[in-house]
Amino acid sequence: MMLRIEWWRYGGDSELSKSDFSWVTINESADFTLVKENANGINLNTDVTFKGISVELKATNGSDIVIKSNIDTGNEAGGAGNIRLIAQNITISDGVSLLAVGSTEQNSGDISLLATHSENSLVGGGFYNIDK
Repeated sequence: MMLRIEWWRYGGDSELSKSDFSWVTINESADFTLVKENANGINLNTDVTFKGISVELKATNGSDIVIKSNIDTGNEAGGAGNIRLIAQNITISDGVSLLAVGSTEQNSGDISLLATHSENSLVGGGFYNIDK
């Protein structure tokens, strides 16, 4: 049985760096996903490497993800992590690489880009019951 653990980082600065998760000690043989979620968007301006660890970036409230540097979850000695980007708009600059290369094709990670606009807006007043 494989245990999946997610480490979340809500809010904070919109700039992503590896130091966002510096407080996490990770055993590379475990199935980890590092998740950064921010309502003000996410910007990556420096290369980040998470050897064998999955990364999910989620920009909420209609904000954007802008990737100007490389993301590498590769692991030549075993399984690579997945890369998942979720936002209303996702911009990846020319020459940038998203790498999830494992020791074999079967050990390589998945790269997913999900550009979506969704809101959880509740409008209305509900219901009431009048007994007569």
